[in-house]
Amino acid sequence: MFRFWIRVYTEVTTDQGLLHDDWNLGLVYEVLRFDPAASQAQRERRVAEAKARYAALLRRFAAGSIDDLTPHEQRILHAFGEKATPGDFRDAIERIRFQLGQADRFHEGLIRSAVWEKQIARTLTQHGVPAEIAALPHVESSFNLAAYSKVGAAGLWQFMPSTAKRFMRVDSVVDERLDPYSATEAAANLMLYNYRLLGTWPLAVTAYNHGPGGLRRAQDELGTSDIAVIVKRYQARRSASPRVIFMSRSWRPWRSTATLRNSSARSRAFPIRTVPRRSCPTTFPSTHSPKPSRSIWAHCVS
Repeated sequence: MFRFWIRVYTEVTTDQGLLHDDWNLGLVYEVLRFDPAASQAQRERRVAEAKARYAALLRRFAAGSIDDLTPHEQRILHAFGEKATPGDFRDAIERIRFQLGQADRFHEGLIRSAVWEKQIARTLTQHGVPAEIAALPHVESSFNLAAYSKVGAAGLWQFMPSTAKRFMRVDSVVDERLDPYSATEAAANLMLYNYRLLGTWPLAVTAYNHGPGGLRRAQDELGTSDIAVIVKRYQARRSASPRVIFMSRSWRPWRSTATLRNSSARSRAFPIRTVPRRSCPTTFPSTHSPKPSRSIWAHCVS
C-alpha cells in the first residue's frame, strides 16, 4: 500500500490519476491522463467512462469469457489469481476507484514546508504529539496557508469551522484557521484528544479527518485498536460500509508522506529543495508575543 501512495505523491501529477481497486491498491487498472485545459466536468466524464469500461471487463470475467484477451486485459485477470470466483469479479466492480495524482502539489508543498515544518514538529512535540505528524499538512493542504476546500475546510491543517471553534477563534472578523501558529496549536490539541480517546496514533490520525465516533464503534465491535486488524476484518465483511473501510486506511497517505519526507526517494524525485526565507518568520511566537501579521507571511502561501 505504501508503494501506491508513494507513486501518487511522487510520480503521478494532478493532470493524471490512477484507476484502481479500492481494497487491493496493487491493482491499478489504468493511468488516466488529462488535457491540462480540460474542465472538471470533462475530467469527471473521462473517469466515469473508464470506470464503466473496466466494470464491463469485470462482468465479462465473471461470466467466464476470457478468450481473446489483450495483454492488458490478461494482466488484470491474472491480478485476481487463479482461484478467483465470479463473485470476486462482481464485487470488484463496486471497488473501482479513481485517485488523482499529487506529485506536483507535493513538490510545491515540500518547498513551502521548509519554512514551517521544523517549528510545527517542535510544537507537536511540546504537546506530546509525535513529530512525524508534522508531515500531515502535505496531505491536508500541501502547506498552503490559504487553502480552502470545497466543503469549507481552511488553512494549513484544513480545519472545518465546527471543529476549529473548539480550539480557536473563527468568526466573521477573525479566522485563526489561516494563522499557522494558532492552527498548529489547535491541531496538536485535537490530535492529543483523539489519542487519549482512541489509544493509538494511527487511529488518532484517521480520526483527524473522520471523527473518533466511528472508530470507537469499530474498536468496541471488533475488540481491537490495531488499525491493520480493523481494516482486515471490515474488508472480510460484505455488509461493511465502504466509507468505514476506506476511512480505516486513510492514515496511510500520511505515513507515506512522512516516510518520503526523510527518504532518499524524495531526493531522487524532487532534487529542488530551496525556498526564499529572508522575509518569512522562522520561529513561533511565545505565549505572550504578538502573532505576526498576515502581511509578514502571506508571500509564503504561493
